Amino acid sequence: MLGGHANEPHLKASTEMRILVLQQGSWARKFGIPLVDYLRKELPSAQFAAIIVNPVARIDVENHDFPYAHLWDRSEVDDEVLSPDFDERHGHLSMAEIEQDLDIESVWLRLIYSQRSLVYTPGIKHRYSWDQQVDDATALNVVRSSYVTVKSIFEAWEPDIIITPNYVSLFHNCLYYYAKKRGVGMWRVNSTRISGQYILTDDNMHRLASVVARFKRGDLSADSLEFAQDYIDRFRAEYIPPENYAILKKRQVESRIWPLAKRAVLKFYKIPRYLFYMWKRSINAEYPKLYRTIGNQPLLRQIRNHILQFYYTRRVHHLNYHSPREDETFVYYPLMYQPEETGMLWAPYANNQIEFARQIAMGLPSGMTLYVREHPAMIGRRSPRYYEKIIKTPNIKLISPFYSNQKLLRSLNNKAVISLSGTTGFEAMLVGKPILLFADMFYDALPHCRKLTDLTEIPHAIKEMTGLNCGDQKFETALLEFIAAIKEESFDMGYASMWGLNQQGDKSVFFEAFANLIRKIEANRYEKNNISAAE
Repeated sequence: MLGGHANEPHLKASTEMRILVLQQGSWARKFGIPLVDYLRKELPSAQFAAIIVNPVARIDVENHDFPYAHLWDRSEVDDEVLSPDFDERHGHLSMAEIEQDLDIESVWLRLIYSQRSLVYTPGIKHRYSWDQQVDDATALNVVRSSYVTVKSIFEAWEPDIIITPNYVSLFHNCLYYYAKKRGVGMWRVNSTRISGQYILTDDNMHRLASVVARFKRGDLSADSLEFAQDYIDRFRAEYIPPENYAILKKRQVESRIWPLAKRAVLKFYKIPRYLFYMWKRSINAEYPKLYRTIGNQPLLRQIRNHILQFYYTRRVHHLNYHSPREDETFVYYPLMYQPEETGMLWAPYANNQIEFARQIAMGLPSGMTLYVREHPAMIGRRSPRYYEKIIKTPNIKLISPFYSNQKLLRSLNNKAVISLSGTTGFEAMLVGKPILLFADMFYDALPHCRKLTDLTEIPHAIKEMTGLNCGDQKFETALLEFIAAIKEESFDMGYASMWGLNQQGDKSVFFEAFANLIRKIEANRYEKNNISAAE
């Protein structure tokens, strides 16, 4: 797979490329708009087009003096289904036809279930309710609307490369599959799970194909192997938090009772201004009319949810948690953050985490129990009843979210880790624990991992994985070479902190990585055209 590295020498190419950028939310202001300005200088023959994904980005794009060849506003695509003549214009499109053209097995799995505002209802149970917000017929019409829009974009101006911040909606994934079918990559910055190391990928899953390919080739430099050994040694000596850990720590601090209470008092002390702000958001005409998002809930619901967050946070401190025992053997399952791209795209069959945990616990051998721990960023976002259901499930022990995740990972009694899509599975591998994966994750190439797609295989897989000795030389060598392969394919940047916390940093490595990627794509296309002409 192609990759763009900031430290590569500039590649020579004609750079007569068509570059389509999805300008979205705060990413547009922080990365997307500066990126097109940089690429325009570096690749003067390139042409640019943009898709405005949401209203937040629209103002920034409109204020940006840039000569886009085309500019589409995607923020109104979903509302198109409300048009009185929508069925007459697009009702003839069958889902089978769309699935065939996108080369996907199901629009429900690959498209509809990727968009939280369709399959969940925000604001009902503080954050999200499992109740669908739009009916099935409307959801299928959203598929038709996105498909027609994507098709019209390609008919008007077919890009050579698409740049996106993520794949968080039905439209994003429809564009991805449509482009992929036509040989056009949709690229993003992706995490490698090594702190501060990022990579460009053109896959809406987290497979990091270029890393896996390099690992299997064994094409590793001495410097990368040295980096890998040092990283493993430092991680085992003292926990190395992810680069975006500052975001998580901020949420953890906010989840404590007194800081939350203080914020509540301050908000209601300034209640007139706060109520006006919430009311203004709730009636903002820029938001979709087809459904509500988490950002434009009705005023009374926002007030209720603010109170619920305080109540839920207070209750989570007083649940009947299990204290880990030295004589208790366990398998560890950390709950994932929901709803998020990582779960909705990468592990869609495990989104009901209570039922998923029950299935795991039911398959464990006698003498072994399942430890479940909440994701710290979810504190205050789930009802206490959610945790009470877990506590009352046979062979499951709920561990306090304030108990150290690293203690659980490194415990001698921890025989395996269940991983869906989070960082904990990768960290388990670093400390020599076997992993059962239930998603397409890049590190399933390692012998530490066993990927499962069938829950009936759990009893056999657990026995197999808990019998592994991940400290053997074979495992250690594979781990070392895999971390080295990640280093070879990635670049060092504080990407998540710059985006999520508005931290300042050097973005040049981000710009150069995309510029080199585009040069590679153009060089490959030029070479392919020359071969075709010669034949």
